[in-house]
Amino acid sequence: MKPFTAFVCSTSFLVSAVSAQAQTAELATPTTEFSESYMGAAEVSSAGVLVGYSVGNTVDWKANQIPVSLPNGYDGEVCLRATSLDGRFWSLNPYRIATTARQVQLGPVSKAFMKTLRKMPDSYMALRVYGNGNGNCDDIRGSRFFPTQGQSDDDLVFLVNSSGRKSFARLRFEDGTTSRAFACSTITDVVAVAADKRCTITTTRNGTDAQVEFAFVGTSGQPEIVGFEIRIPE
Repeated sequence: MKPFTAFVCSTSFLVSAVSAQAQTAELATPTTEFSESYMGAAEVSSAGVLVGYSVGNTVDWKANQIPVSLPNGYDGEVCLRATSLDGRFWSLNPYRIATTARQVQLGPVSKAFMKTLRKMPDSYMALRVYGNGNGNCDDIRGSRFFPTQGQSDDDLVFLVNSSGRKSFARLRFEDGTTSRAFACSTITDVVAVAADKRCTITTTRNGTDAQVEFAFVGTSGQPEIVGFEIRIPE
């Protein structure tokens, strides 16, 4: 693996639109056990956590059905974690996926709080979809993350909690090659608690697995490196 110092110093997809034939995934837990919370006090994400992953900046979550791109033949369950950037709302639930589905709709985002949530701007919600094979949505170890589908189709957008540090992102592909590094921008349009950085990556390599690598640089100048396995849709 190449030294990541070069990545930190380098600051310099097309995907298909979600089809109208997208399947609606089945909630894989009883509706009485739907997990969500809206709190008066904000919940802070851990440093270095991937909070959201999408293709395009703005996902239409207010329809209460989230469009997601999956690889061909995906079999099993996925987890949908929705988090408001101010940290006051979260939901986390599993969904059962049919093996024939490439484009699916996951939802609801919320059963009890949508009237309140719809008052927020579209950009205030972070959405994270992942499969880990163990059926435990609370455990993201070994997970592969799948993108929700936004309104544009040419950028990969990641929301992360950097704890206020300078942040950079790049892709590492299965053949060992990497993309150039992209500097992440600070989220300023909301009191950013759950995530404070938006990292946008452009790539023409689609329909493949990759790892997104983040470098968080604090006052010491030494980067903390964190990586997550992702799917880049076709």
